[in-house]
This record gives sequence, C-alpha cells and structure tokens, in this order.
Amino acid sequence: MSFCVQTIIEKNLLNGARLVAGERGAGNTIHWVNCMEILDTPESLQRGELLVTTGYRLDNESEYSDFMERAYRRAISGIAIQPGYYISKIPEYIIETGNRLGLPIIELPPKLTFSSILHTLIKNISAPQSDAWDRDYGRIIDRLGPEREFSERAVIAVLCLGESKFFAEAQNPIIDRFLDSFSGLADGVAVYAETSIVAFLGTLGSGVTIDFLHAELSSVLDGDEQLSCRQIFCGISGVKELETREVALSRAYGVVKNLSSEGAFKGVCAEEGLSLLRWCRALSQQKETSADVHRLISPLQRYDTRHKKVLMRTLRLYLASRGQITVTARILGIHRKTIKKRLARIAEICGLSPETHFGAASFTLALAEFDYFFS
Repeated sequence: MSFCVQTIIEKNLLNGARLVAGERGAGNTIHWVNCMEILDTPESLQRGELLVTTGYRLDNESEYSDFMERAYRRAISGIAIQPGYYISKIPEYIIETGNRLGLPIIELPPKLTFSSILHTLIKNISAPQSDAWDRDYGRIIDRLGPEREFSERAVIAVLCLGESKFFAEAQNPIIDRFLDSFSGLADGVAVYAETSIVAFLGTLGSGVTIDFLHAELSSVLDGDEQLSCRQIFCGISGVKELETREVALSRAYGVVKNLSSEGAFKGVCAEEGLSLLRWCRALSQQKETSADVHRLISPLQRYDTRHKKVLMRTLRLYLASRGQITVTARILGIHRKTIKKRLARIAEICGLSPETHFGAASFTLALAEFDYFFS
C-alpha cells in the first residue's frame, strides 16, 4: 500500500497534525520529503514530494500570492506547514487556494521538531522500498556463493536506491558514476546488480584506505540536485581475510539499513562511521548546527558549481587523509602546491581553515550532517 497524505492523518503519525485544506487530494502518494525555509524556489520541487516548511513570510500575501499555483504545477503531493516560528497561523489565502486546487495543506503541531517529523515521514516512505532491498539483497547473496576472500585489502560497497521510478530512469548514470569512483581506488572490481541494489567488490590500491573510498563515493552526490535530494544510500565494509563475501556484504548492507532507520535522506557510510551518523542525527535537531552547515558547505557548493571546480572533493579527501597534503595530491593526481592553494581558497570562502584542528573537526561534522540529513 502506498504512503499518502491521508495516512498521516488517519494514523496520527505526527501527533495532532490536521488536514486543513485540499481534502480532494488527500489520496496523493508521498514519494519523498522536501524541506524549505525560504519559499522562493518552488520550481525546485519534484513530483510526489511533500513540502515541509515553517512558512517563513507566508503571511505576506502580496509576496507569495502565486506560490501555491507554482508549487501545484510541480505535481507535489501536498504542503505541511508548522506555525509558531515565523507565522502564528496558516494564512487564509493558502487554505482557500489549497481547497480550490485540491492541494492538501497539513497543519503541523508546533511542539514537534523538524527532525522527528522527517524521521517519521521517511520511515514510512522507506518501508516498501526496504522490502524491495531485502528481496534484491537475497538475490545478490545467492550469486556471490560461498567463496572466501584471500586479500586483506578487499572491500565491498552496497549501493541501494529508493524511488523505483526514479531509479529506472536514471539507473545507468548512477551506477556508472559510483563504479567510476570505486574503480579509481580499487582493482579487480566485480559488479553484482539487481533492480534496486548494486554491490561492488574489489581490492583497494596501495596506500588507499576505506576513508578515501568513503570520500570519493560521497563526492558523487555533490553538486547534483537530482541525486542529492534522493534516497541513495551506500554502505562500505572491509572484507576480512578468509571471510566469505556473503558475511562482508551483510555488514555493508547493515550500514545501509542503519542509514535508513536513522532517518538519513541519503549518503555514503562505512561501518566505522555509524557512531558519527548517530551524533549527526542528534545534532540535526539543533537549529544552530544547521546554520553552521549552511555557512560552511553552501559557499563551497556555489563556488564549485559556478567555477566548475572541485573544492568539496578536495576537502573530503584532505580530511580523509588526516591532513596529509602529499597523500591528497597523490589521490587527486595533482601537485601538492595545488592542494595548498585549494585549501587556502576554502579558508577564504568559508572563513575557516581545514588545516587547523578545530577547522578540520568543524568541516568533518558539517559534511556528515550535510550528507545524511540535508535534503
């Protein structure tokens, strides 16, 4: 059964949320969640998304008179608005337009945190997808067989994709990009693909660590709005010597299940990163840390997009190398002086240098929270 707007109300999933308009569209299926504070870019909304917002400046009808029409044209499933932060109540013109268009408007209780709202919604959206993952995971297990791995540097990555329609349309480009990044750091790569899961198995090159692999696979999602707002999860696990591939695959798949159960939107995570994931889960509930993430990461994204640069990728690999400029330069295949210049530019853009202890720690936390909990 699909997860729709009416389900939220009938099952009281959000503890007192009310459908205040657009009852005609209550059967709209919710494919994903999109959070917006400033509602000036409704064209970025995707079909089937539920928009969750605090309604910043929505009480200014002259400024947002066409917002509902623009959002409706994006074929979203509905809008959930939480009064209390910026508006005292949902404006009447929003309710009237919702009823006219048949676009559901949900009023969210002010006591709920955005983190708890998103966790509940994503858990319900992901439930049918999790069944598909389990099915395809079993098929890959059957294909791997009982073979044991004899290389101590073997590694396996499990890529799981949500939203089957989106996956069907973008399957090959996504797989190709992850495969390119995986193959850039591993030798003898084997690929096992099913409808919603792809497993990559290989042997890490000399001097390459799982941290580097994590950084490179995470970079695949940087700067691509079509990918960064989707359920794309990747779990990484090292394969222990003489261990069966099935056991290693189960650990990597377990990482993916942890990502989903913790309410992450997307992201790449290694076994060793699960504790950081849970830290970020707690931090994501705090408005102050969200502001820091925007302050540190958004300028890098804009710079990379505008200038076709790779500052985000450089930063990820520099942090993965534990601050070793020579190692970072070797992975990227460029001169160490170029790395120094890029790090200086990052410090200039963000107002914080990743070459300091506190800067490196701040960027590490900001990137993790961005990767997992920013839609």
